[in-house]
Amino acid sequence: MRKKRKLKLLPLLSFILAIFLIAVVALGIFSFMRADRMLNLEPTPLEPFATNIIGNHQNVSFRSSGDQIVHYGWWLPQSTHDLAKGTIVLIHDRGQNRLQFGLDTATLYDYFTSHGFNVLAFDQRGSGESSSALHAYGYNAYEDVFAALRYAKTRTSAPLILMGFGAGNSAIWHAWDALPSKIDLDEDAQNAESITLTRSDISAVIMDTPVMSTEDCIVADIAATELPAQWFFQWSIPLAMRLSAGNSPGISFLNSMLDAPFPIFLTRSQEDTVYPKENTDVVFSEIERLRPATSTIFETPGTGHINGWVDYQGSYKEELSLFLERWFGH
Repeated sequence: MRKKRKLKLLPLLSFILAIFLIAVVALGIFSFMRADRMLNLEPTPLEPFATNIIGNHQNVSFRSSGDQIVHYGWWLPQSTHDLAKGTIVLIHDRGQNRLQFGLDTATLYDYFTSHGFNVLAFDQRGSGESSSALHAYGYNAYEDVFAALRYAKTRTSAPLILMGFGAGNSAIWHAWDALPSKIDLDEDAQNAESITLTRSDISAVIMDTPVMSTEDCIVADIAATELPAQWFFQWSIPLAMRLSAGNSPGISFLNSMLDAPFPIFLTRSQEDTVYPKENTDVVFSEIERLRPATSTIFETPGTGHINGWVDYQGSYKEELSLFLERWFGH
């Protein structure tokens, strides 16, 4: 009797297992399809603008990913000193372009140039006027950061400062992870005509609304959708994206922030409407606790997402000025 009961159970268990495997495969296929859709955002075009609104600027272009992708942007020279105090390279949020705040971005450009800093503002891959390509958050956009830094290095010997917005911070820390700490002399001799980059080329990082990892950026975007079974897709879609970007590694940005030898500036809204507060709380509290001497933390009141510059420009400028004057005031 017991043997017959076992034999009857086998088809049922096989059926349940088959259904489970079909469901997993279907969810996996859907994850890759959804990841592909998220990686292939329609480029946000630049808002129509009058050139005098942007201020003194030059149209520029440079290439990344082995010359396959062309980036377009603006070089805005500083307007107050014989020598620039530094060059700010702006890394916009996913789904944005070099006009991170629309035409209000012009006030950010003017702020930097009038305080002695050059600005390089450009469109990342698949954004604005740059070449279309998969925009895998920081997993491959870090190559755009490399290209921008190399271009800036050809224009000036002033210190290079990266400023990221939202998911743009992900590209910055993936770039930092991929940068060598020093130049390999043999390799440098072979590539004498190329512009080499090392970690020592970065003099500071300014972060508007950072999180702990690229996965956190992706999960926040998934949470904003009406996808069912989000518990599954919150790990399967980031995995699909990493595989699509060449099996890119997951990186804890917090560890990189804590280890970085340069000063950093962090800002966010007290109540962010996109990124979970418990996530950004960890970043801000750990930076404040473990590297207070070389970090500036600034929170704007109320709710919002990467809206401090637009809504609280006066206090934003004040805090940023103190930071820049302290480290680049010479």
